[in-house]
Amino acid sequence: MMDSDDQCGSLLLALLPDGCLLDVFRLLEAEDLARCQRVCWRFHSLCCVEALWRPLAAARWPCAAARSPPCAHGARAWFGARAVAGVRWNAARPLRVLPLTGHQHTVFGVCAHPLRPNIVLSAGEDGLVRTWDCTTGALLAATDARLGGCFNVHAWSDQGCGFVAAAGFSGDISLMSLGTDGAPASATRVVLAAHAAPVVSVRARGDLLASCSFDGSVRLWRVSDAAAQKDKQRLHTTPLSVLSDVPATPEAVQHPHEFSVAAVCLPPGSESRLARGGNDGLLKVWDLTSQKVVQALAGHTGWIWCLESCGDAGGNVLLSGATDSTVRCWDLRVPGSSVVTLREAGPVAGLAVRPQVGEQRFATGSFDGSVRLFDLRMRPVLAPHQMLEVPLVGHQDRVTRVAATDAFVVSASFDTTLRVWRFDDL
Repeated sequence: MMDSDDQCGSLLLALLPDGCLLDVFRLLEAEDLARCQRVCWRFHSLCCVEALWRPLAAARWPCAAARSPPCAHGARAWFGARAVAGVRWNAARPLRVLPLTGHQHTVFGVCAHPLRPNIVLSAGEDGLVRTWDCTTGALLAATDARLGGCFNVHAWSDQGCGFVAAAGFSGDISLMSLGTDGAPASATRVVLAAHAAPVVSVRARGDLLASCSFDGSVRLWRVSDAAAQKDKQRLHTTPLSVLSDVPATPEAVQHPHEFSVAAVCLPPGSESRLARGGNDGLLKVWDLTSQKVVQALAGHTGWIWCLESCGDAGGNVLLSGATDSTVRCWDLRVPGSSVVTLREAGPVAGLAVRPQVGEQRFATGSFDGSVRLFDLRMRPVLAPHQMLEVPLVGHQDRVTRVAATDAFVVSASFDTTLRVWRFDDL
């Protein structure tokens, strides 16, 4: 390790023509941000001209380089904030944070509207599914899911029709279609009832809906069959199948929470694959045809609370967030442990990927009350435990979930509010 900032700066200057700048920052991975910034200032003073750093910045971050004029502060930003903290969301600049207030209690779920890019849906302890306009912050509608409280909410579209499913404390799921105003239509409400404990998460792929619960099971439903039910007051209690690997032992009966499933994902590209994460810390991949676990990936030391498909149209890349304060990226084609591990400041409760094919940028929400942004295309330069990611702070309590649209990141929290983070180059 170098003894002085001058020596570090000289080394940077010497290695720049050989394209080894990032290797130098790897040498500095044990230092703090202030140290790295001092090195960057020294580097700039030794160069004296923008011609040595501007082309590198323009080549690596063309979108941001087009907006930022060359200056000393710009040099510090490029090399200090981007090369050192390379996992930071590419050129993300929050223009404002917009609070959404209306929930009376904890907001446990938030999701993007599948048909309208500026609308999000939220649900929480008060049992209402609220529809929000992210541009103005206006509350468009509040629909009673009649579940006594909601753990999560998920919206999707199938053949041009929009649906929303609210996961209830009661173990039931309230399935509704989305009306022309963008809000759930309570007249179309169908209750899917089969879980013996609160439903934590629901996910859909086309006409298939998957739900997971604290009872340790994952249940699959055919949306069209439930929606076609004439008597909307009756409970729909017949799932397509039930996936559960809870052992039939006295311990499992006495301590069912030890086998809870909190996250489920239906990756695109394969009609017969489902992934789930739970209290055992394992990411398990099920084959829906054989109804057997085909992969059990270990790495997390805490409860996997959120699970999303990311960056691959074939559904082979998954992101998982857990209470061990880490986010792991998994490639199902690569056996063994996770490909990338990112560390947070607290348990990870929310995870959201922008709704675009091949998207590799995602947001996380943590129990430290912050929202963080990442880009998997920019490999981390520092060791995971020394990431210099700057969080977006606005909540007064723990973040429970996050959602992402093309232009917004929306976070929900125990503080009864949602926050809309808008970015100028998403």
